[in-house]
Amino acid sequence: HGGSCREASLCCSGRDSACVVQKVPPSGAITTDLNVKPCYCDHACLKLRDCCPDFKSYCGVIDCIVSEWSPWSKCDSACGPGMASRNRTIRQRPQNGGKHCPSLVQKRACPGTDRDCRHGRRLLPQLQETALLLPVMPAPSRQINAETNDIGSSVGHREELWKDTFHHKRESTKGFTLS
Repeated sequence: HGGSCREASLCCSGRDSACVVQKVPPSGAITTDLNVKPCYCDHACLKLRDCCPDFKSYCGVIDCIVSEWSPWSKCDSACGPGMASRNRTIRQRPQNGGKHCPSLVQKRACPGTDRDCRHGRRLLPQLQETALLLPVMPAPSRQINAETNDIGSSVGHREELWKDTFHHKRESTKGFTLS
């Protein structure tokens, strides 16, 4: 794309295919060179990615700007699984079709803040009621409990799978965040 919105004095709102800058060779001759592509000075060019290089600056397009992430909050649960979150704020709102603001809040699971609770017996009731997405195997009492719809007591975890899951947890969750 080689044209200029400023040189053509073009800045159009919405989608306007007439708001185009076609770079003309210095000789003024009409060219059929397929490498010479027109560029646009309408706001649709942002989505279509065919804006002239100076479109944003000339037409006053300002993208959203956000702050850095705050530190992660403490876990909201003392005993058992909970959530931690972090925030960021808007420093500059988008204007004239600029990029929208990204998410301002991120959340992630956390194991609770009370160390005695995490390693002691008080965690067991929460494990029975919380979906932890761990490998499980049917408990021996599965057929008996299937009639009562008590899924929690129909499933038991396997110790070696339990340990294996936490051993590989860092690798498997690397780069992923709940939001």
